[in-house]
Amino acid sequence: MCARYLGFVLVVWFPGVLQDVVACFPPDIPNAEDTANVDGWYRNGSRISIKCKDGYEPKGQNVTATCINGEWSTLPVCDKSNNACGEPPETPHAVIVQEYRKVFPENSQVHYECEDGYAVGQGSTKSITCRAGEWTEGPTCNERACLPPTIPNGKYNESSNGWYEDGFIISIKCEPGYEPKGWDVTCKNGIWSPLVACERSNNACGEPPKISHAVIVHQGYREVFPENSQVHYECRDGYTVDGQDSTKSITCRAGEWTEGPTCSRDTTEDTDTEPYSEDNVTFTDMPTFTFTLIHDLKTPGCHHLTSVTS
Repeated sequence: MCARYLGFVLVVWFPGVLQDVVACFPPDIPNAEDTANVDGWYRNGSRISIKCKDGYEPKGQNVTATCINGEWSTLPVCDKSNNACGEPPETPHAVIVQEYRKVFPENSQVHYECEDGYAVGQGSTKSITCRAGEWTEGPTCNERACLPPTIPNGKYNESSNGWYEDGFIISIKCEPGYEPKGWDVTCKNGIWSPLVACERSNNACGEPPKISHAVIVHQGYREVFPENSQVHYECRDGYTVDGQDSTKSITCRAGEWTEGPTCSRDTTEDTDTEPYSEDNVTFTDMPTFTFTLIHDLKTPGCHHLTSVTS
């Protein structure tokens, strides 16, 4: 037997016989189960029952359709069920790990996974359930990774990722002049514990003392100097260090600076009188002359200059 479709009229050919049969194609009903049959068509007068997909329910009491003269009678409509749920809610730092759909039937479950660096909080679940048209409370994803801690005057091995996994332990090394208050710190649920600090050592020294007429050389500025640190001074121009045993350096010892140098004005100038010579005659002791101007009362306009040699 051969068959072909001509509109809504099915032409059936038997050997020696050709006749027309009125038929209907399977109806297309949104959100309903597939209604196709084995033959791919329905004879005139055929009645089918419609089944809505999960999460949907027929509108009204009509759940059947009849093929009449190549057309279906009024088709059922599948609407969203009142007990079904829509799209699941978004959860910060979490992703849904199942296929996307618009409608979820009652009692459906949706599973979440926290993003890298986050973990489900204590007492929280990774799934939500559709109940009476509402989703149950979803998971809470807390940051389990830790960002690099800020430890003043302290150092540690930095992570190439820019963050540290939960349970990671770092060891703190303080800068010279400081000592740690605690050594190791652990990342726990996004928080470093215990708190670690680098405090100034009791044997360290603060800023070196200022010395009159002297400047510190070969030393950058710093607030704390570790024990046994040395600071070097230089006297300003025109000044020199007092005493042969005086030093130009001070040392930090047990939290205190040793005594520093004293800079005094340089008085080592040559004050001897150089001999004066002229025409092969050398004068070592030149005479001193003192001149006194005397006013002459007897002769107006006249004055006398009197010299005294010494």
